[in-house]
Amino acid sequence: MAPDTLSPAARNVLDVIAAAGGVHGLTQDDRWDDVQTMAGKLRDRFFLVAVCGEFSSGKSTLLGAVLGRPELFPADVGPTTSVPTVVRWAEREQIAVVTLERPEGFAITAPELTGYVTEAGNPGNQRQVTEVRVGLPDALLAAGIGFVDLPGIGSTNPRHAVITNAYLEHIDAALFVSGGPVSESEMTFLQRVGERIGTELVLARAQADKPAIQFGQAGVDRAVDNLREKSADALGVARESLTVLPVSAKLFQTAADEDDEVASGIPVLRQTLRTGVAVRAENLLAVGALNALDASVAATQERYRVRMIALEQGQTPEILAVRADLAERDAQLQQVTATEKTWRSHLDSALRSVATDQLTALNSGIHRLSALAQAEIDGAKAVSLDANRFTSNLINQVHDLYTRAAGGLEESANAIVTELANDLGVPLERIAARSAFGGTQAGAFQEPEKRKFESTVQRYAEAGTQAARKAGFARMIGAFGGMGLAAMIAAPFTGGASLLVYAIGGAVAGANAATAVGTAVNMQSELAALDRIDPEQRRSRLRQHVRQALAPNTEEAKKRLEDVVRQLQVQAFATVDGAVESAKREVRLRIKEISEDLQRTQDEATAELARLRSEEREIVGAVQQSARARAALHTSDD
Repeated sequence: MAPDTLSPAARNVLDVIAAAGGVHGLTQDDRWDDVQTMAGKLRDRFFLVAVCGEFSSGKSTLLGAVLGRPELFPADVGPTTSVPTVVRWAEREQIAVVTLERPEGFAITAPELTGYVTEAGNPGNQRQVTEVRVGLPDALLAAGIGFVDLPGIGSTNPRHAVITNAYLEHIDAALFVSGGPVSESEMTFLQRVGERIGTELVLARAQADKPAIQFGQAGVDRAVDNLREKSADALGVARESLTVLPVSAKLFQTAADEDDEVASGIPVLRQTLRTGVAVRAENLLAVGALNALDASVAATQERYRVRMIALEQGQTPEILAVRADLAERDAQLQQVTATEKTWRSHLDSALRSVATDQLTALNSGIHRLSALAQAEIDGAKAVSLDANRFTSNLINQVHDLYTRAAGGLEESANAIVTELANDLGVPLERIAARSAFGGTQAGAFQEPEKRKFESTVQRYAEAGTQAARKAGFARMIGAFGGMGLAAMIAAPFTGGASLLVYAIGGAVAGANAATAVGTAVNMQSELAALDRIDPEQRRSRLRQHVRQALAPNTEEAKKRLEDVVRQLQVQAFATVDGAVESAKREVRLRIKEISEDLQRTQDEATAELARLRSEEREIVGAVQQSARARAALHTSDD
């Protein structure tokens, strides 16, 4: 901190800010940090002046000449790195370097500076220096101002512009240095400086010795006028409002006597900084602190105004949110209640539809199963068919048909209930119906009985009779054959009458012979046939057995499926009813809670409104104190 003490007017500003800090609403404003920053600068009496300009304009050399310590600003050694140097008052000289690895900084000596701030000593800023801090026991600095030597704009190093532009947010005034013909980039940058600090700046036409050597004092005057004119245009101010000084650090450093020093312009610049900046620094800092306070107060008042209107009208976000929640819950309750008859009808109709579909599917499946069974019974392999296994398989298939129908019915019912639950906005558990289908197993198949005989003789007699009947055709063939053979043998030896007698005799003999042969041939097959079951009789009995086996299982399957339908209907209605009633209870409970929340919120709003009105009076008091403090500053400035 500079040794000079603050004036009563400046201390009054700090007191006003301290009092304002007791107003809760102000300290919650986003701008309050700016107020604290400005108050801190006023308390420390640190008025920061940026020394800025284009690269190679001679600004670092000029600052070294102004402070009488050119070795602290080694610009003549070569291009500097992108390192700002901050200079402020200190009881004794001190130099510190701040790096990324050591943000607290560490002390160095003046001769070591080139190893940190020049491209030759610190190529590409390999040491990651972020700032150099210099403290000097200089009278100009003791007045409360400090300088920051910023990297020049327009250099090939893009970091220069980044760091310089970032520092502009923290400066209070500027020493703008131009070292030659004014460029467009210089004026663009000067506009940015002016936007930040207004006209709190001094312009220096550096290296004035060059136009003086070429054109004399007239050349210097033209250079100054050119800088003044273009700067005034860039800033949008009157030319006469700008302070533009010709200076030459080179002449100052090589001055042989006091006259040469005066000719360099450095003493005039130093005096201008003292009277034009340092003397006004405290006042400017105080005004800046009050400006920041006024901005925070205005923002807080506007925020309070909007908030209090919302509180008075019951339109705060908190109240509106609770009311919206309440309206939403009430609408939900009304919707569930209003659609109760509709969803009941929809659910009943949908369940009946899927029940009909599954019953139809079961009947169709059983019909197909019966048809396939009949086809197999009528088939060629029916005689050898394992009747018991065949019937058991049919019963199992009936069971499968029922299981698929019941499962499909359950899935369809759950799909209907889920869709309804989504429409109603209520959670539902899965429904399930169980109606066990045990099935009725058919009794053992009774094969038709084989024909029984009292004796073996009777069995052979029956077989012979059947064989003889089947031999009738052979008898006829044999008769005709015997008659023809006898006639051919007797014809050469007898007359016509005798031939007829021989033919008749041959026919009788042939028929008897054929019958005997046919009967003998068929006898064995007829005996085997008597030991076999009649296929048609077995088919007839198998059809009856299948009908008797399928009938009770079919009826049970249908009955059980109808049970499933009834169970699912009961469960579906019970589940939806329970969920809807539960939802109604929850909504009613939530409506009650929200209503209580609304009342609490409204009570809180009333209390907040009273608090804000009280704080608003305090803020008005802060405004009045700020105005009085500002008036006191103007009085002390005068």
